[in-house]
Amino acid sequence: MADQEEIAVSMSCDEDPVENASNANDETEEEKTPGCRKKVQSSWQPVLIVILTVALFEKNHLSDLLKKTLQEKTELEVVNRGLTVHLNATREDLELVEEKNRQLNVTLNESLRVISMASAENKSLRQLLDNEQQTTKDLAATNQQQRSILSSTRLSFLWRLCNSDTLQCSRCLPGWAEHDSRCFFLSSVPQKWEVARRECLDMGGDLAVVSSAADQAFLTNMTFQYVRQHPQEDFLSAWIGLQDMVKEGAYFWVSGLKLHSNVTYWRPQEPNNAIAQWEADKAGQDCVTIVPPDHIGTEDWLNSWDDIVCLGQRHFLCETAAFILV
Repeated sequence: MADQEEIAVSMSCDEDPVENASNANDETEEEKTPGCRKKVQSSWQPVLIVILTVALFEKNHLSDLLKKTLQEKTELEVVNRGLTVHLNATREDLELVEEKNRQLNVTLNESLRVISMASAENKSLRQLLDNEQQTTKDLAATNQQQRSILSSTRLSFLWRLCNSDTLQCSRCLPGWAEHDSRCFFLSSVPQKWEVARRECLDMGGDLAVVSSAADQAFLTNMTFQYVRQHPQEDFLSAWIGLQDMVKEGAYFWVSGLKLHSNVTYWRPQEPNNAIAQWEADKAGQDCVTIVPPDHIGTEDWLNSWDDIVCLGQRHFLCETAAFILV
């Protein structure tokens, strides 16, 4: 359309050459030029208006688009902040979950440890129960045998308590020492704790029990005197009837009584439950011995108890009730 208007303007400015020649005398070249310019200007004004209108429209459109873009940017920033907050919250939740997981692992490991200890304790209890049942059977058989002996050879049995030369009688068998209505025997051959107890049971007694300071003094003195009388022997200590096989630190006498805190005579740094390198099951030191002192009557000489491995070879102290002669 602009081209058509331009042609029209050109034609209006360039009339017929003949007509222009006839009018040459009336007008000069300078008079013709301004008129033509006015015609050109008047023909381009609508075009400029259209162009300006389009440019203004484009400007408004771009302005709206920019506003919309800025608004979307703001919305995205809000969403981004929300996502950042959510991400931080998620990280905190993850840290809490990880902490709970660590706590659960600790609890699980502790539970497994307790289960393992309980299993080991149950195994020890079963073993101890089996030993006690066997001991009960042996005692029943021994009692039956003793009743048979007493019923058939009562007098000859009683003569064993008397000296055939002096006719003086004791309430304990030969080789046993009397104390507090009880008889005590110190072996000359070392044995393991279980074997030692069985030999005591076979002799009608059990491993010795310390019930008082007087008992402790008597038994400690027995070990001291034995060492003095047998200097050639490698006498380390002697078993007594105290052990913590079922639960570490929970000491019981073979009589079933629990160890009282006011009747304890441990050596310094004992008990320590040290585990011997040669011990296969690593059970520790669960049986107690009396270690003979270097001197009698010195300070703390009664503190002679030592916990050692039950499979060790030691002499042993047996105990039985003294006979009542009426």
